[in-house]
Amino acid sequence: MNLDKKLVLILGIYIFTAVILYDYFSINWDEAVYILNAKHFAGENIYFELFRPPVLPLILSPLAFFTKSYLILKLIPIMLNGGLVVLVYKLSKQYIDEKTALFSSLFLATNTLFQQYSVKLFTGLPMCFFAFLAIYFFMKKKTVLSAFFMAVTFLTRYPGGLIFLILLYYLFKKEFKKFALSILIITAVITPWVIYNYYQSPENEAFYFVKYGILYPSEAPAESPLYFFEHGFDIYSASIFLAPFLIYSVAKLKQNKFIAVCVVLLFAIFSFFQFSLSGHKEIRYLLITVPFFTITAVNGFFKSPLKEKKWILILILVLHAGLSSFITYMAKVEPGGVINIEESSEYMKTLPGAWITETIYSGRTASVLWPLTAYFSEKQVSELPAESSDFNEEWLIKNQIRYIYSVSNSGWPEYALNKSFFNEKPYLVLIKTFESCNEVNIYEYKG
Repeated sequence: MNLDKKLVLILGIYIFTAVILYDYFSINWDEAVYILNAKHFAGENIYFELFRPPVLPLILSPLAFFTKSYLILKLIPIMLNGGLVVLVYKLSKQYIDEKTALFSSLFLATNTLFQQYSVKLFTGLPMCFFAFLAIYFFMKKKTVLSAFFMAVTFLTRYPGGLIFLILLYYLFKKEFKKFALSILIITAVITPWVIYNYYQSPENEAFYFVKYGILYPSEAPAESPLYFFEHGFDIYSASIFLAPFLIYSVAKLKQNKFIAVCVVLLFAIFSFFQFSLSGHKEIRYLLITVPFFTITAVNGFFKSPLKEKKWILILILVLHAGLSSFITYMAKVEPGGVINIEESSEYMKTLPGAWITETIYSGRTASVLWPLTAYFSEKQVSELPAESSDFNEEWLIKNQIRYIYSVSNSGWPEYALNKSFFNEKPYLVLIKTFESCNEVNIYEYKG
């Protein structure tokens, strides 16, 4: 077995970065949800969001049966993300050339967003890993495995379903039997999740995950239509300087099917989030375009008139890696706020009647950070009503709420972040305050 020294170097950079950043960031809202969903699939019903994609929690669930440790559970996506680096290198080397494989994977491994999210429990990069597996088997003409991983990509992060449209389009044009077989396999893989949604959703909605996980409008504020263009450097770092070279990859679409798939996926994913109906945008949404961007941009450079001036590419790479390291260092999160939330959630355990038992509703806590409160307390927690007008004694009694958990500058809904909102309620009593960068206030219903 020949050892590819260049791949070893790239993986070495990835592993070194992962080790440095391993305990760099504190657990956040979405990560808590994925861990609690994993605990749910492992048989422990603390908290569960049915509309979330199931694959990452299912992969985590065997380990989550034994632990809820954030540091332990995120080892799994770290391994998947390392696999993504390998696939980017291997596929680029096999279907383009070695120099494109080397530079595209180096740009990926040293990208700011990739470095930060490769050590976090998010679905974007694992989705890319499965997408590249689907592409790998597609290029190898392994229809069954390709279709299987198309479905897994979708069930890891729903926008990954765009890979269906692109890969199935190629099969539909030239190999209809494989197209039909792929449709059958994709349907077979997704159907159990549809059935699970039917039996688990409040009103037996088989496509509950579509309604609330894909089509449901975000309640977060809409961003400027130019948001992604304004934050291009935050997403792609210095590799954004390679964007003009994309035109040379687009010009060669018909000559290389792998490049064609990468280019179409890049623009399809970008367009999906750019023209999303909700209007809400975040930088991390386009993280899943980074592997496709690096491949197509680097390939474009080597197809351009500047292809012999490799020093330009090396200069951009050095700038890219240096800026990424600096930005990531500056992004370090001080743990005080999360420790405050952890301590206050632990305190909630000591309150009488704060939690639901298996047999009787003896009281309940509603929190502005309900997934994090549930994660740290390992108890069931409710969210507050979306509108302030719906928060009243009738709602508290109907939902058997006894305690309100509020944080001064973090959480949802926005009205509940205002301490005076609760202080003005005569039926609520402030029983505890935890002060640090996030002030936590706990109220008890005294009706």
